[in-house]
Order: sequence, then structure tokens, then C-alpha cells
Amino acid sequence: MTTMFETEDRHYHNYKRVQAMQQRQWNQQHMQYTIYPYSHMEEREMYNKQIRSTLKEQMEHKIQADKIQIDMKNRATEIVMEQDRKDIEQEKQRQIDRAKLLLHFTVKNKELMESKWEYDNWNRTHQWHVERAVLADTPINWSKTMT
Repeated sequence: MTTMFETEDRHYHNYKRVQAMQQRQWNQQHMQYTIYPYSHMEEREMYNKQIRSTLKEQMEHKIQADKIQIDMKNRATEIVMEQDRKDIEQEKQRQIDRAKLLLHFTVKNKELMESKWEYDNWNRTHQWHVERAVLADTPINWSKTMT
């Protein structure tokens, strides 16, 4: 005979332990369905204690999840508000720059128009002087009968 038939499988012991632990865990989770509400006082108290602790854990998880969700929403809101503030400042600065440009454009146009008006006045006055000088030098009425 060989030793293979005399010794157990080396993993069988661990397999049995895992099965036993899984069975105990399953029994713990599903034991509440076997406890009758009108059983002994200790069993009912244990059942109620387990229910209370489960509810407390669920409430704590819910509160924690809500806090995380609120924090995420707050961060998102802060990011959006910061971006909005930056956009508003950029728009304001753009309007200020545009107003400065238009004011500069208006001032230059005004200066250009005023210089053109001055030139036109000077040109008209100069033209009058030239015409008077020409008329004085070479009058149209040579015989001086129209004076």
C-alpha cells in the first residue's frame, strides 16, 4: 500500500474549515428568520439588539454617504461659482477695454474733424485773400465802369 491511501488530502482540512466558517456566517445572517417573536426573553433581546445595531449601521452609512454627496455638490458648486466669477470679471474687463478703445477712437475722430475744420477755415480764408489779390491785380472790369 502507498501513503496516498493512508493520508488525507492536504487541502481537505482547510476546505472543511472554510465550509464550517461559511456555514456559521450564513447561520448568523439568517438566524433572525428562525427566531420567533414570542420566544424567550433573551432570544428576543438578542434579536432586537441585532436589529438595532443593523439599523444604526445603515443609518451611519446613509449619513456618511449623504455627507460625502453634499461635500461633492458643495465642491462642484464652489468650482462653478469661481468659474462664473472669473467669467464675469473677464467680461467686465473686456467691456472696460472696449469702452477705452471706443473713447480713444472717438477722441481721435474728434481731433481729426476739428483739424479738418480748421484746415477748411484756413483754406477758405486763404482762398478769399488770394481771390482779393487776384481781383486787385487783374480786375475783370478793365475799363472801371462797374465801380
